[in-house]
Amino acid sequence: MKVSQPNGHDFIRSSRNGSPRFTRARTFISSFVDWYNHHSGIGFHTPANVHYGHAADVARERSATHSPAERVEILSTLNAPEFVDLASMQVYTKLLDRGIYLGSLSTFYRVLEGNQQIKERRRLATHPPRRFRN
Repeated sequence: MKVSQPNGHDFIRSSRNGSPRFTRARTFISSFVDWYNHHSGIGFHTPANVHYGHAADVARERSATHSPAERVEILSTLNAPEFVDLASMQVYTKLLDRGIYLGSLSTFYRVLEGNQQIKERRRLATHPPRRFRN
């Protein structure tokens, strides 16, 4: 049954106990947000892995999910003349628009970081030093 609220939002009431479905959704989202905020702060590791010192091993295993050839393909794509002046996010979205998926955006950043290329990607013009008249 649809119920219109004074603020203009429509809520659908569930048949159980007459409570709105959005309360269940809100409870679920709230618990997920709490979980996400906790685990993102520790690099998406379980508290046990962090506590017992296994987080570095888990991170190494996660980063090894792409083969060296796949990492080379991502790096060569990011350094292609067409993309060399673009931010990683722009390259990622342009590739997705073309139907090409090489890896996640975080994978792009990991590959760049692994090759010491986390920096300003645009070719910046260099100018001779300015001379001021005395």
